[in-house]
Amino acid sequence: MTDQEKLKNLDHRIRKLTERLSLQKDGSLEVLTTQRILEGLQEKKKQLLSGQTFIPEITSVRRSDGMTEEDLYQRLGLIYLIFGPSYEETFSYHTYRIEFLYLSPKPDNFCVMTVVADIFEDDQLLSHLAYIDFWKEHPDDNVVTDIGISYWDDSIHTKYKHHFHWFSKLAVSLAQTWNQYHRNIPRLVSQNGGIHYADTEKKS
Repeated sequence: MTDQEKLKNLDHRIRKLTERLSLQKDGSLEVLTTQRILEGLQEKKKQLLSGQTFIPEITSVRRSDGMTEEDLYQRLGLIYLIFGPSYEETFSYHTYRIEFLYLSPKPDNFCVMTVVADIFEDDQLLSHLAYIDFWKEHPDDNVVTDIGISYWDDSIHTKYKHHFHWFSKLAVSLAQTWNQYHRNIPRLVSQNGGIHYADTEKKS
C-alpha cells in the first residue's frame, strides 16, 4: 500500500471520529474517549506526513473481503477507528495481517472485548474466524494486559492449527496500540454486538 492510501484511510477515520464527536453530549464519558482517540490519530497523521512509515494502526489498508470503510465502521466501531481496515506486522521474515470481522460477546468482566478475525500469513489464510480477546487485570481497567486467541473451526486447514506461538508478537503490538488510546479514560465494555460505556450505564 502507498502512503497516499494510508493517508486516505486515516483521513476517513478522523472524519468519522469528528462526526461522532459532534453528536455526543458535552461532558459525557463518550466525548472523553472519542477526543482521546481523535487526538491520537491526528498525531499519527502528523507522523505519516513527516515521513514515518511504520505506524502499526495505519500500516495496512488491504482486505481480502472487499468490505467498505463504512461497513467496517458499522460492524466494528472503535476497533475499526483505532486499528483501521486491517492490522499488519512483519517479523521472522513473514507478514501477518489481521482482518477484524465483527464483535462477539465477551466471556467475563476481565475481558474488554472479543473480536472475530481472519489472520493471514504472507496473504495466505492462517486462521479463519479466530476469537481475539482483549484482557485486563482488573474489571474497572481500560489498560489491556494480555491478548488471547482461540480457534474452533477444525474444518478449515491452517498451517499451525492448534499452535499459536506466532501470535505472541502480534499480541504485544495490539496491546501496546490499544493502550496508547485507552489509558486513563472510562472503561469500555462490549455488549450486544456493540461498545458501551460501563460507568455511563451505571448512572442511567
